[in-house]
Amino acid sequence: FENDHVLAFLSTGPIHPGHTLVIPKVHSDQIYQVSDETASAIGIALKTVSHMVKKAVAADGINIHMNNEKAAGQEVFHAHFHIIPRYFKDGYKNWGAAHSYKTGEMATLAKKIQAQL
Repeated sequence: FENDHVLAFLSTGPIHPGHTLVIPKVHSDQIYQVSDETASAIGIALKTVSHMVKKAVAADGINIHMNNEKAAGQEVFHAHFHIIPRYFKDGYKNWGAAHSYKTGEMATLAKKIQAQL
């Protein structure tokens, strides 16, 4: 898949066959530097390509995944999204145990995040 802003291609190290990468054509290390116009184009491409991949490989579902910065596991420093076909009982785990918030912690954190607008 390709348009003026985005290119999609199969991963050379797929989790499952059909694992596809969607990248912006204009270089950005992480999501933070992607222009709003390109981010919009990426969103549309993710929707379109996810549907294409799901149908092509008869997946039960799709994960869309992105790593930003080394601490999050980013190894290739060009913004990119993974479209990963998923199947019931495929054994792939998304992440570990979830964190629980203490009383009031969630509201405090939400305010800190909102203050960054």
